[in-house]
Amino acid sequence: MYNFSACISDDIAESFEQKLQACTQLLIQNIELEDKFDGKALVELNGDELESYRNMLITNSKIIVCYSCSEPIENFEYYKVLFRKAHLLNIRSIKIKNPYNSSIYESPEEFVQIFKKVVRAGESYGIRVLIENQSGTELAEDNQITKIFKLVNSNHLGLIFNPLEFVKLGKHPFFHVFYYSKLKNDICFLRINDGLYLNGNAVLPGEGNAEIKELASILLSRSFNGYFSFTPYLESNDTDTYRKVIGKFKRMLMEI
Repeated sequence: MYNFSACISDDIAESFEQKLQACTQLLIQNIELEDKFDGKALVELNGDELESYRNMLITNSKIIVCYSCSEPIENFEYYKVLFRKAHLLNIRSIKIKNPYNSSIYESPEEFVQIFKKVVRAGESYGIRVLIENQSGTELAEDNQITKIFKLVNSNHLGLIFNPLEFVKLGKHPFFHVFYYSKLKNDICFLRINDGLYLNGNAVLPGEGNAEIKELASILLSRSFNGYFSFTPYLESNDTDTYRKVIGKFKRMLMEI
């Protein structure tokens, strides 16, 4: 009915196989992964290792829907290898962490020319490239992100909408951001996290100012087929905390 995904904290499971098993315990089939497969980046895996991880995914009935990468986009050869190996593991999307830094580029347009090449490389394998709003970076505000999307002009570029990062800016994620955004149809993941305007502290979904219920409701009314994403955003990242977060969000869905 709905697509849930989870990034499992190393506090719960260090190995890739343990992360798969943790998702099984949480009744989630879609995996998000940060940078490493058991200490190795995806581009570093050899053929035997790729086959081993592919078999683990098949055995556990899991799909990697998002793999996060921190490599600078200027290293285009890296991304060509990354997309090829991601394709072998049927990875659906690659998130590039903090891709834009104005101290490197003379203008957003210069950045976009490089970024376009990366997005097109992903497109050739059917893999979507994702960026995420993050306070304290140059992709913190909706208008900054919108400019990048307009210049890239590709349906293989998608957005991870993180409401907590807008709360940290003192904005209402639904009423101040989503409502006026031109990127509504580009949202591929909604982070299920919450926090307080007062100090930016993270709290359980529904206990803060992130307007999770409103965001989920409006997305579903627009036939959202992306992912409701559970990540280790709270101070405590044990299995019980994941269960609490997931349980609270599921109750929200039942009330919509």
